[in-house]
Amino acid sequence: MAKIMVKGCNVYVVHNYSTIKKMPVGECTRSEIFDVAGHLFRIVLYPQGMDEIDYINQTSAFTIQNESVSEVELVVSFEILHPYPLLGSNVRRSSFHDRLIFRNVLTAQPGLESRCIPFLQPWIASMPRGISDTLKIRATVGVFINALDVPIDRTIFFRAGGERFYAEESVLRTRCRQLHRLACDSNGDVLDADVVLEADIGSDLFCAVLWFIYNKKLQTLDKVDIVRSNMRDPNSWGQSMLRAADRFQLPHLRRMCNSLLFFRDVQIHDMCFPIGSAFRKSWNIIRMVHKDS
Repeated sequence: MAKIMVKGCNVYVVHNYSTIKKMPVGECTRSEIFDVAGHLFRIVLYPQGMDEIDYINQTSAFTIQNESVSEVELVVSFEILHPYPLLGSNVRRSSFHDRLIFRNVLTAQPGLESRCIPFLQPWIASMPRGISDTLKIRATVGVFINALDVPIDRTIFFRAGGERFYAEESVLRTRCRQLHRLACDSNGDVLDADVVLEADIGSDLFCAVLWFIYNKKLQTLDKVDIVRSNMRDPNSWGQSMLRAADRFQLPHLRRMCNSLLFFRDVQIHDMCFPIGSAFRKSWNIIRMVHKDS
C-alpha cells in the first residue's frame, strides 16, 4: 500500500535549563504528549548524552518517544530556537536537510524512543537563554501513513547498510532513472516493498548519493573525503563514489568526482615541482663546490 508523509511540530520549553543541563549521563527530561497524524509523541532531551560516548564527545542527545500503541516510521528535525530571532539564528539538526542523516527513516516501537540525534553541547551553550533561563526545542516530525488513495507522487523506500531511506518518485524519475527503475515492476509501476540495495552500497554512501540527487551538488564533507582518498584503495571514498555514480547512472556525479581528483593531483604536482627543482639546484651547487675543492 502506498504511503504518504504527514508533518506536525511541537515546541518544548525546558525551564531552569542551567539546572537541567547538569543532569547525570543517561537521565533525560521529556515534553508533554503531542499528536501527529493520530500518533502520540514526546520530545526527549538527554542534556549530558545517553551514554559515556556522548559524554566524552560532549554531545546532548535528542530523540522522539513513541507513546502510541503501534510502531511508527518517522523523519524528524530538531531546532533550538534563538530567544531573540532578530539577533541570531536557530541551531538545527534535520533528517530533511542534514547530509549525515539525510532522508533517513527512523523507527520507534510502542513506548520506546527512536534513534537519537546528537547536538554538540558547545552549540547549545552558545545559544543565549534569555532572562527566563529556558531552552526552546522545536521538533518537526514527519510520520508515514497509509494513503487512502494512490498519491500523485509516491514515496519510495530504500534499504542500504541496515538503514532505511525515502525519496519521492517524481524526483527519481527526473534525476535518477536507474534508482526509479529499481523501484518499479516490469510495467513501470512503483512497488510497495522496500528496494534493498546491494551490500557494497552502505548507508553513508547511499545517503551521500541521495543528497547529491536532491541538491545537484556534492556536500562539502564528501568533497573533502574524495580529495583525501587514496585512489589505489578500492574501498576509498573516492572509488566508492565513482562506483555509485556508475551503478546509478549519474554521469554528473562522476564528472564532479573526477574534477576534484584532477585538481587535487594538479595541486600536489604544483607543490612538489618547486621543492624538487630547488633540491636539484642545491645538489648541483654542492657537487660543483666539492669538485672545485
